[in-house]
Amino acid sequence: MFPKRNNQFLPRRFLPRGRERIMNSLPSSDAPVASTRWEGILTELSKRRWLLLSLVLLVNAVVRPYRGLVLDSCLYAALVSNQADGTFADDLFIKYGSQDAYSLFSEIAAPMVHYLGLELTFFVLYLVCNGLFFWALQRLLFRLIKSPAYAVLGLLFLATTPIWFGGLRIFHSNECLFTPRIVANTIVLFGIERMLAKRMGSALACMLLALPVHPLMAFPGFLLWCCVAVLERFSVRTSLAIFTSVGLAAAIVLLVRPLGYAVFGEFDAVWRDAVKCGNFYAFASEWEMSDWMRVLGATVCVAVAATYATDARLR
Repeated sequence: MFPKRNNQFLPRRFLPRGRERIMNSLPSSDAPVASTRWEGILTELSKRRWLLLSLVLLVNAVVRPYRGLVLDSCLYAALVSNQADGTFADDLFIKYGSQDAYSLFSEIAAPMVHYLGLELTFFVLYLVCNGLFFWALQRLLFRLIKSPAYAVLGLLFLATTPIWFGGLRIFHSNECLFTPRIVANTIVLFGIERMLAKRMGSALACMLLALPVHPLMAFPGFLLWCCVAVLERFSVRTSLAIFTSVGLAAAIVLLVRPLGYAVFGEFDAVWRDAVKCGNFYAFASEWEMSDWMRVLGATVCVAVAATYATDARLR
């Protein structure tokens, strides 16, 4: 008697016809079973949005915990304290003007200080605004990304990274402290999500609401809304002509000093050098090559995503 052959090691073309049908019905050993399992878990998690948001906030709290009144948070704490009781009215920074003149943040937060105290007020505001920030991110990612599993992975990644912007890694969107920046960023993200949902009216309301909180952070969102509104109203050729004209006008104002002084005011050399010494990161000429590479990388990613996007509104 000859030993029986082990057919599982034979090529499929040598298998009996009935056995071949059975083998074809079984999952291949090369199939990425683990990958499919994880994708299923992430997809199921994406259906439970509040559970997902709670998980993201937990991950964020562990990886990037709240640091209290540090760095820029101290500056805004001084502005809020001065608004509440005039504590720093004679301080040099506040006495002759500060960014508080361009924001309603201190006026909104000051009444809370009377009841909760300064540190607790900032902590409560951080908890509320950070939760809203990641809720806005969650809504935006599920609008942008078709695959629920990839959207969940993107959200978890954003919860663990600082999300740098600007030069020299000074500023980031995922902050471990509380400033009006996180408030404005949150409102702008809600506005962008509304634009993708074709709700231009509510999107404009969000952008206008964010401007009085932190004009510098909200203005790019308002500018984006204007660009989308132009593209929806005019043809691509007309829109490009409008964008080019506005860009050239802005470049002329910035490059021709008399025009720039007339629009923005003049900065004398001594004071400009003092500002540059203390806030060198605000000057693009001081940025490192890695900063520009990060900007270039982000631009390329957006361009590639727009190229492969099937939805015209996403492009």
